[in-house]
Amino acid sequence: MSVAPIAGEYLSFSIGGGIGRGKPKSTLLEQSLSTITTLTRNKPCLQYRIDKKGMPEIFNVCVIPDLPIDKLKDFISFFKRMLISKTASDLMVGSVVPKETGKGESKTITYSPKRPLIFKGNFPNPPRSSALGNIALLGAIGEFAKEEETSEQAKRVLESLKDTEMYLIKYGNAKVFKYNHYVVDLAKDGKLKTIVDSVYYSKLYNQDRRSSTNTEYQKFDLFTSRFLQLFNHSAFKDFLAFRAEYPNEVTILFNTYFTKMEKIDTNIVTSARILGKWLNQVAYFAAKNEIKEGEPNYWENLRKMKAKVLVELESSTFSAKSGNALIAQAITRAGRLSGMDAPEGSTLFMEKTASGELPLDAAKNLLIAFSRLINKAEKTEKIEAGMQTESEDEEDLSNE
Repeated sequence: MSVAPIAGEYLSFSIGGGIGRGKPKSTLLEQSLSTITTLTRNKPCLQYRIDKKGMPEIFNVCVIPDLPIDKLKDFISFFKRMLISKTASDLMVGSVVPKETGKGESKTITYSPKRPLIFKGNFPNPPRSSALGNIALLGAIGEFAKEEETSEQAKRVLESLKDTEMYLIKYGNAKVFKYNHYVVDLAKDGKLKTIVDSVYYSKLYNQDRRSSTNTEYQKFDLFTSRFLQLFNHSAFKDFLAFRAEYPNEVTILFNTYFTKMEKIDTNIVTSARILGKWLNQVAYFAAKNEIKEGEPNYWENLRKMKAKVLVELESSTFSAKSGNALIAQAITRAGRLSGMDAPEGSTLFMEKTASGELPLDAAKNLLIAFSRLINKAEKTEKIEAGMQTESEDEEDLSNE
């Protein structure tokens, strides 16, 4: 079990025509090196979990880059530095969660221990969702690019990972993937970890909060990870198919994708972002008009009503047959709901869309993506009302 598959291992033919497992044609040195690779702690690993029909499937995986020997040695050397850093010191620590049962004198408190952080990943700043592990590794390396002592080596390692085949290996199976060079650049700039951490707190319109049995969020994480790895049009469309509201920090990701991959002018993207955020604000104020403040489950009902309005606005955008129709349907409906005019900064996007200079499909994607970013007015009101922020509001479910 400690020896990696070797070419020729299944080329043992019998007289009856069967193909069996033959003795690998390898030296004792090669087999020893294979065993060491399997057992060494100096490689990125994490426990991967996915629920199928309510039953969790858990397995351990490792990530190994297919680099030339000199660059691979540099990668291993840097990974060892990560393991002894201050940010890796809490990997062996797990949370203990108290739970109250009963009332009054019969009230009791039980404590449920969670697995240590190392199960999420044996590298600093491991992901909250195992599906994001591959891309979180890149973000973790990027965080060391901010440190003076490690920045040069971290950037060198990240540069070597551009378009490099990465092996995701588990017992009995292996997959190959690559990191898009623009995503690697986000890591080099120290922005990727923030994006990965933020996108985890996205909230699906048609779902309640995350839970260990909610497979929809697991699917969302899988397609998010795929988008962040491939960073192409088809992966983005699959990601966008999950209707969700994103934390404001995801703006960086959308700006990079639309300007770098879709080659849309920066000024047009900025203008679309202004209009999209206005639509999100319109949905919020429309929901506030429908839900009476102070009623039971006020914030949850407000979230559901806002999601309903956003779905309505998205449907109007999706159904548009031309640029003119898109602007008319989305802006007119939003104006009726709020009684407000579209912001002046959105003029450029509307002009380019109406004239057809900006392709209709690109205009739809821009508007929908940016309309899903939570607006500052809503976030401020929640904080003033004593509501918890996203990072405090979710239970840690990844290590149950």
